[in-house]
Amino acid sequence: MIKNKEIFQELFNVLESNNIDIERDCEFVNGKFVELNSPDVRSGRYHGVDGFYFNKSDYGYFNESQVKSLFPIKIQNKTIELVDVSGVEGDDDRMWKSSISFIIK
Repeated sequence: MIKNKEIFQELFNVLESNNIDIERDCEFVNGKFVELNSPDVRSGRYHGVDGFYFNKSDYGYFNESQVKSLFPIKIQNKTIELVDVSGVEGDDDRMWKSSISFIIK
């Protein structure tokens, strides 16, 4: 697992600076949810390897070719490799946002 969480912030900054809209983390303050300037990091497992993903901030789609053009990314002497750019998914009663999944080597 990644001990230095700053790598996620740096990746978030790279994506946001390229107009790739990532869901932000939030906290509950004085009875309200406050959006932070940091990514909501989720974990996943990809082909037997622990990884992570960021959701899109809304139910739209990422520009897949734009996202792919940014990877792999070197941050803090680590290589961040793209696993997938998924679209919005749903079933009878739920929807899941588009996401960018990645592993850190």
